[in-house]
Amino acid sequence: MKKENCYYCNLEYTKENINENEKVFCRRCNNFLYEYEKENELFYAFIYAFTSLILFLPSNIYPVMSFELNDILYTTTFFESAIRLYDVGYSFLALILLLSAIIFPTVLLISILLIYLNSKNYFNFLNERDIIKLYLLLRSASFSEVLLLSIIVAYVKLSDISNVIIHDTIYFFVLSTIFMLLAIKKVHIKTRVNSQNIPNSFNITLALVISALILYIPANILPMMNISKFGNITSDTIFSGIVSLYDNEMYPIAAIVFLASIVIPLFKLLGMLFILLSIKFKFFDRPKFKLNLFKTISMIGKWSILDIYIIALLCVLVQNESLAFVEPGIASIFFALVIFITMLSTAFFDTKMIWKKYE
Repeated sequence: MKKENCYYCNLEYTKENINENEKVFCRRCNNFLYEYEKENELFYAFIYAFTSLILFLPSNIYPVMSFELNDILYTTTFFESAIRLYDVGYSFLALILLLSAIIFPTVLLISILLIYLNSKNYFNFLNERDIIKLYLLLRSASFSEVLLLSIIVAYVKLSDISNVIIHDTIYFFVLSTIFMLLAIKKVHIKTRVNSQNIPNSFNITLALVISALILYIPANILPMMNISKFGNITSDTIFSGIVSLYDNEMYPIAAIVFLASIVIPLFKLLGMLFILLSIKFKFFDRPKFKLNLFKTISMIGKWSILDIYIIALLCVLVQNESLAFVEPGIASIFFALVIFITMLSTAFFDTKMIWKKYE
């Protein structure tokens, strides 16, 4: 019987044979450890990932959305959105969009294919552990679901101004996202590696959280995007954009943007700060609660990038300088940095610190 360690609290356990539909949880932190390994589980992950990859190609080659302004039709693909951000001087935002919406999801799907091929010894010149680490990293950095939501929000915003067309290409993207999530669900339990110590985890995580909290202030005060209508330029902060949606009776969209752009980033930062301070000063002795809080922060982190995706789509679709155009504001840089740094803080946080006093 194989000895392993819990990924989150490092408690050693013996991996035993179990029956079908049985699951094993850590007796200390209640983390899910393993379940009965059904036959062909990885094969299904391979099929789902391969299907997703095929569908992902046309969804990035052909236009997803078009916007009509003064009888001129503007179309966009995700790649064109990144190019447009680069052209207007926002290369950092262009890089984030290109990586998180196109490159990372593609490589994530390829890593799932490699995990299956490696398990069958069809492709074994790469170390299995390295492929799994790549998969885990890309799973956290791929935002296809968020990009799909941003298309819906952009559609609602633009439909109030002029005609907006959602092309049939969107079905390729929707199906690609669904199959990607199915593949991740199938392959996930096979890819949890033993926990490892992260050197100087506390100091690095604390420094990142404090940096993100400082950047959170200009991200909410400065303009997120500049909108020109018939020569009149107005600047929207995150909050004024939400108020505008609310005033136009777009209540569900306003609520989504409020949660994704204000509540979630602040919740993540204050939650991480609370966990760190409770470890340092030894208060609130409820380790399971703190671990569940950390898992929640890690899970919802990606949705904060919604505003960046919306801006990218609007920049491409609304670019008639004589009538109307949209360009990113300086706050978009700060906001993107807040998201990026917060994700780094969860990546560098060693959850075993929560359980150190119990070892």
